[in-house]
Amino acid sequence: FEQLLADLGPDAIPVWRVAAQDELVRRGELVRDELIQAIDAGRINMSQQTWAVWALGRMLPTDAGIDEFLIRSASPAQRHFLNLRLQAIRILAHRNRKTSMTTLPNVVRECVADTDPRVRFEAVQAIRQAESQEFLGALIDRLADENDRLVFYAGWGTLRILAPAADRKQLLQHQSPRIRLAALLSLQEDYQLTLDESLAIAENETDTEVQTWAMTFAMN
Repeated sequence: FEQLLADLGPDAIPVWRVAAQDELVRRGELVRDELIQAIDAGRINMSQQTWAVWALGRMLPTDAGIDEFLIRSASPAQRHFLNLRLQAIRILAHRNRKTSMTTLPNVVRECVADTDPRVRFEAVQAIRQAESQEFLGALIDRLADENDRLVFYAGWGTLRILAPAADRKQLLQHQSPRIRLAALLSLQEDYQLTLDESLAIAENETDTEVQTWAMTFAMN
């Protein structure tokens, strides 16, 4: 086990890291607890941590103990361990797609409102990858106050995936200009607005940014 853990480090050539992770995944339950203890103890560097936690994420798809560890690792209570939080959020989305996990855990909803934009970005991406309709409300609430460019981009892209065009057109009447903008951009991306609809938005809109995007779309 210790040799496999060492082969996950930055000094090992890439093929060693891949082979070591594959072997840890193959051993599964035999090394699960040791992996969790090594990560929790903080005795491995960031490279080893990333490869180790992904080994956990790939093994034992129905193991509730691994899911609980990932949920704990993604929690806002772990804000001093940013890399582990980011990896855990990504892996939760992976296990939702590839294993028997039926829905994303609620910790992802908490991460959507995190103070760190990197955490918010990964949470929004996880919702998109899992196509979690039950998180749509939390996503829309986030868009109302989101000021990070990349998180907002990921947010309206996820809105485009989760919400039908008719529902997004309803959001064009939302009181929040940021939500109206997100709905508009998602509809434009799918060419779900007619020329007349775009001109009407530009004419009636009170927010200059939303108005500009509507007019630019109409002109082109």
